[in-house]
Amino acid sequence: MDFARLGLTPIVIFNLIIWLFFTLAYFYQMVYIIRVLMRGTVKLPEAKKNHRYAFFIAAHNEEPVIGNLVRSILSQDYPRELVDCFVVCDSCTDNTHAEAEAAGAITWDRNDLARKGKSWVMDYGFDRILNEYGDKYEAFIVMDADNIIAPDYLKIMNQAFDAGYLVCTSYRNSKNFDSSWISSAYATWFLREAKFLNNARMMVGTSCAISGSGFPINFGARPVAFSSIHAIEPQSGTEPNAVGHTQSGFVA
Repeated sequence: MDFARLGLTPIVIFNLIIWLFFTLAYFYQMVYIIRVLMRGTVKLPEAKKNHRYAFFIAAHNEEPVIGNLVRSILSQDYPRELVDCFVVCDSCTDNTHAEAEAAGAITWDRNDLARKGKSWVMDYGFDRILNEYGDKYEAFIVMDADNIIAPDYLKIMNQAFDAGYLVCTSYRNSKNFDSSWISSAYATWFLREAKFLNNARMMVGTSCAISGSGFPINFGARPVAFSSIHAIEPQSGTEPNAVGHTQSGFVA
């Protein structure tokens, strides 16, 4: 066959192969989109029990924002006696400690200039909480210092936890959607990730992607979850994106 007569030059054939590869690789996401458009948002059963949680925040020079997050955590539509907020100030040179403490958080300082970063802070903070508080809490919820959570965040997250999910992610998006095209692009990506990936994965019974912040880790998963966290190479500055073979869920 004379491919040249059909306009199939080597570069065209190469482009067709690349197009076919990525089409097949991402076809499942089209299936997810169709399913979400047909089925909407996943629904969780009402929780039979209110569980006890420890919010954990790693902070480095977060004075302007840390108080807002702590207050949003401690004013949840959830029994206050079942919620504590821990802030570890990582080599801070501003008033992060004072702001977090004034807002009601249990605040610790950590000054290790050789081991700075979120992974090291999580390792330090989780160990200290477990050593000082034992099994008081049923789950950690990891947040970033510049987050703000909705008043019903913990109430809904508790539904997923009570349903048996050892690890769970949540819907999150940018606070400054309209400030620039970059923030708008990030917000659109977060929306896609939450609505058309994790939401769809929850519907079909597969695990969701755990990353960034706003995710709880069940204390009952310690043999799997905490060994995975401790196994992170701290120099990489990354946090866990998956925890062993534990199925993870999503709440909207």
